[in-house]
Amino acid sequence: MQAPFVVLTWAPPAAAGRAMARAVGERLADGGWTIEHAGDGVAVWGRASRPAPVVADADLVIVGRRFPRPGAAPQPRPPSGPLPQRARTLCEECWGPYVAVLRDPATDRWHVFRDPSGAVEAFTWPLADLQVTASGLRRLPPGLLPARIGLDWTVIADLVRRPASRDASVGLAGVHGVAPGVLQPAGAGADRAERLWRPKDWVGRGCGEAAAEARLTGTLRAVVEAQVGAYGRVATEASGGLDSSIVNAAVAEAGLAGRVVAALHYVGDRREADERAWAAALCERLGLPFVPIDRAPGPVAPQADFAALSRDARPAFGALDAFRDRDTAARLRAGRAQALVTGKGGDALFFQMPSARVIGDLWRDHGWRALGHPLNGQVARWLRRSVWAVWREAFAEPGTLSGRPARFAGPALADLPPAPPHPWLADLEDVPAGKRVQILALTTSLAGQGAHRRGRAADIVQPLLSKPMMELCLSIPSWALVRGGRDRGLARAAFAGWLPDAVVQRRAKGALTSLYARRAAASAPALREHLLHGVLVDAGLLDRRAVEAALDPDALIRRLDGVDLIAAAALESWVRYWQTRVPDAPAAVRWSCR
Repeated sequence: MQAPFVVLTWAPPAAAGRAMARAVGERLADGGWTIEHAGDGVAVWGRASRPAPVVADADLVIVGRRFPRPGAAPQPRPPSGPLPQRARTLCEECWGPYVAVLRDPATDRWHVFRDPSGAVEAFTWPLADLQVTASGLRRLPPGLLPARIGLDWTVIADLVRRPASRDASVGLAGVHGVAPGVLQPAGAGADRAERLWRPKDWVGRGCGEAAAEARLTGTLRAVVEAQVGAYGRVATEASGGLDSSIVNAAVAEAGLAGRVVAALHYVGDRREADERAWAAALCERLGLPFVPIDRAPGPVAPQADFAALSRDARPAFGALDAFRDRDTAARLRAGRAQALVTGKGGDALFFQMPSARVIGDLWRDHGWRALGHPLNGQVARWLRRSVWAVWREAFAEPGTLSGRPARFAGPALADLPPAPPHPWLADLEDVPAGKRVQILALTTSLAGQGAHRRGRAADIVQPLLSKPMMELCLSIPSWALVRGGRDRGLARAAFAGWLPDAVVQRRAKGALTSLYARRAAASAPALREHLLHGVLVDAGLLDRRAVEAALDPDALIRRLDGVDLIAAAALESWVRYWQTRVPDAPAAVRWSCR
């Protein structure tokens, strides 16, 4: 999450549009917003306490930070030509956390392009003679939301049904989300969007295994130099895991360790979740200020934890660990950190997912020569299965990409049609099955962002989800990413010189499922009241008996449903907030079990 913004656009000759922009601007100013840019047919507003970077010329406004692609000119020239070509050139020549608003001279219509990393949120809707594009709905003055806003129960059902696609649609009809990598008319819905960047387009681009190691280290160093170098003071997440360790090491390799005010490490309260030794060894080697913090399995308080975060366009799925979210936000403010640097997305990028599909990709690339490849046996040992079992799964027909199945699915899900899939998950029939697994994992990484307190305290910097890193790792075959039959095997080899050997060779990950289970068990009375008497159960989206059974303390420890229950509580809080402020959308009829 980056600095908040509101962009107002209108057709330049329209006097009504100019007059309405002035009237809306007065309301924004009264609400604490300040004008960042005013042009012909466009006005950009931000918050004085945290202004958004704005770069503008006559027909292009960029909110956020853009950097030239590695090897390109330091100052990218404004793209020229017809609108789709200009947007495509911008996407190809630049990267970074930004949203671009471009005017089509042929029609005087403004369009929105969201950077492929999805680091900056973008929502758009029409407002009489204006189009509004904003980073969120929080702190907007009255009268700025769509006239026909309403709860869209089809999308809300999909938030339960397909957790991996949570970034695809917005549960408020009339508010249109702009997906990463698409060009969309300002004020219009996703049905009019043009997909300019998709992960599938980078699969098979030809980064061979031999060149991959050097390109991984070089690209990440360049990304971190640009992203972290934009700030004077940053904090980092130092979990002790491989991905966050690689990012912290890249900060040091880029010569930016002196800007780190704290390397935050949350200590698990059980042996399986205690990664302190690895994190401490990393920080000692890199010279980073190691800050260990005890993580307590305290209870969940749905009203206190999620209600204040539910005033935005998405539920607070990024704040499910409310203690950590609050504590990190407080430490960012106390340390005057302008950004929090994380290793989010590394599991997907470097391929942590245990899957036999990588062997299918190996055979697809090598044909019968793959029969003698050592990876067959190595992957079998990794998955603890026979080679024959691995081959059966590797060559089976790939199923529908939907991610982890929904927990506690209610009866209404069978009657409600699914919302359109995330655009990254569409049209993947020609993509190798192992790369489909990776694309699904990348999509899921975006799905957990949502509202959180950390993003309100500082910018969130995720180098591993940057466009250059995604493009590079998507171009590397899945079987090459799991070199030696190890999760993230190629990344371990590439970054070995940056890291303590104990981190590189580590085989286990810190397990927090037990923490969430115990947190949910300690919160069973509050969660029972919040969920069993809530709108999601009443609407048939959650199964009452399944939720009640899951809240049994013994069942929680046995099945480890804690994180799913807490996510359901966050969604419940979001629906309750908006249900008291907007009606149900006319086209989204709500099922009721009453």
